[in-house]
Amino acid sequence: MKTYSILLVAIVLVALSMSSCKKDKLDSAAFCADISAYAFDDTADELNTFMTSVCSPSATCTDSVRVDQVKQFLLEQSCVSQVEIPCVSCLQSLPPQSQLKITFSVNGIDTLRQLRIRMSDPMTFSGYD
Repeated sequence: MKTYSILLVAIVLVALSMSSCKKDKLDSAAFCADISAYAFDDTADELNTFMTSVCSPSATCTDSVRVDQVKQFLLEQSCVSQVEIPCVSCLQSLPPQSQLKITFSVNGIDTLRQLRIRMSDPMTFSGYD
């Protein structure tokens, strides 16, 4: 009986550890629907959900690494054609902010926006310029 109890506990622990490693996924359809409607600020919830899964600041997870994770994530979205990082933690505020230049492509029309991100832990959406 003791063997079965240990086996059951092991299975439960493995199942829990596998589910806790799952990163939050952005709803690409909702994100791109907001972009298509030119409701850029409405993407805040989707972006903040993703940014909670980005690594915390450390020696191996610098602000540059964290911002690059956001860049790669955005490039996976169907309505994003290009992302550049003009500055990391360069906007002097508390906490500092970073910028990403994003080219959104909707129905063959490109729209350029600059995304500002607060470099807190976790990072948070600050707005578009």
